[in-house]
Amino acid sequence: VFQGRVPETAAGGQDRVQVAFVMPFVEFQLVKVATLLTEHWARFPPCRPDTPRQSADLVFFTENPLGPGVQRRIRSHYAGLGVERTGCFRTDEPIFLSMTAEVNPELSHLEGAAFTFYSLFRLLEKRYQTFVLAEPDVAPVQPNFLAVLVKKSRSVNCDSDGFWQFGSLPLTKDVDAGMLRERVDYHMNGNAIYVLGCAEFEE
Repeated sequence: VFQGRVPETAAGGQDRVQVAFVMPFVEFQLVKVATLLTEHWARFPPCRPDTPRQSADLVFFTENPLGPGVQRRIRSHYAGLGVERTGCFRTDEPIFLSMTAEVNPELSHLEGAAFTFYSLFRLLEKRYQTFVLAEPDVAPVQPNFLAVLVKKSRSVNCDSDGFWQFGSLPLTKDVDAGMLRERVDYHMNGNAIYVLGCAEFEE
């Protein structure tokens, strides 16, 4: 499942959108998504009224397709922010994306989460240059954050002087913060900016 591979990018890859701002969640986290949009994004919105459109899409990502009712609720929360707070996204509506391959139910929680994470690369690489992974408990602390993320994402690339990932680092046994030393899986916190279409990073 986790073998390296050669990414597939559309012809003329420079035409890809710069950033997919991906919010992954499972349905029982819908309250977190609603709180993020109606409280945190209302206080620290992604856009200012004068911020131009950015090369960035808002993508809600779930393992299974969301029902129409759940999508309507999310759209309603998003629309409630008003175009002055969301108008810098490339499109007026968020995008709903789900897995195209079934997750093996025999995978553990950790393996299933990893499978879902790696699947994002395959699902996004033809349309986007990079993606920001921001789980629904990741809240902004400053307004107009989208333009800053798009600008920062331009340093995340496959060039010799670029970064493949910007943000959270893998945990190691030397990390001493909270309960992290007690963990045995040493997984990375996925909330970061990632390059897409980079064979070296995939490997």
